[in-house]
Amino acid sequence: MNETPPSNGDSYYLFTSFRKRGEDGVYLALSRDGYHWTSLSQDKPFISIEELKTGQVRDPCIGLAPDGTFHLVWTSGGNPSFGYARSQDLIHWHGQREIEPMGHEPDTRNTWAPELFYDEENAQWLILWSSTIVGRWGDTPCLPGWEGFNQRIFGATTRDFETFSDTRLFFDPGYTCIDAAIAKAHGRYYLLFKDERFEPRHLTLRLASSDHLEGPYENISEALTPEYTEGASALEIGDYFTVYYDRYWQPQFYGAIRTKDFQTWEDVTSQMSFPPDHRHGSVVQISGATARGLLQSPQCDAGAVEALKG
Repeated sequence: MNETPPSNGDSYYLFTSFRKRGEDGVYLALSRDGYHWTSLSQDKPFISIEELKTGQVRDPCIGLAPDGTFHLVWTSGGNPSFGYARSQDLIHWHGQREIEPMGHEPDTRNTWAPELFYDEENAQWLILWSSTIVGRWGDTPCLPGWEGFNQRIFGATTRDFETFSDTRLFFDPGYTCIDAAIAKAHGRYYLLFKDERFEPRHLTLRLASSDHLEGPYENISEALTPEYTEGASALEIGDYFTVYYDRYWQPQFYGAIRTKDFQTWEDVTSQMSFPPDHRHGSVVQISGATARGLLQSPQCDAGAVEALKG
């Protein structure tokens, strides 16, 4: 068994991600400060594609329920469904299956980047994703090879990931958009999303806000990040909310911005360190006990334990 860092009752931050085309599983990274990230298994996925019983894992998002259950969703391929599994320890997974929230729309082309937000007031999960319904919003200029994708953000709610509300159009800024994620701060809800327009060139993260979780989301910001950025994930660290993003084009890197008020933003990319090839994932805070369980597991690299000591 690997030696583990001191207990101290400290919590950790956990970052999910995928590599390459998402053909092998979910990679996990830990951090004590949200700035310096250590991969738990750099050369292989911590959660294998066989464990998740799926053909592909992209955009993995983990949410932690009040009862201690971790819920994992991910983009599982080109069909209009996404993958799902749950775990108590992030090591052993159960309930693996495909969820098809767009079955009522037979012309749905894709269901991408599902994102979880726990609604404490109503004790339920909000799930957001992006989909194209063929012919619904007309054609839009796209990146070469992605013609015909004109997407909007859809949503549904669930308490148990067995029964779901009716799917609804959640956010439509009037143009193609993907990768929605929600943060709550100062009694207000903030929706981060990627402006997917290619001509004229956008491909950046933007922000909309609302007094209510279910919207409507308005007051769309100017671009927050450089071109060719996506996959926003927000984490509260001290007085700041830090928003991580995936710069997927050359020069390719993982970046971050932070804010205290969701009005003024500071680029903190130079202060960050991420595992090589880290791709679009999500961040969640976990207990020290859960983190030490990960570090003691056979999947964990010995080097990760050394890096996280102290």
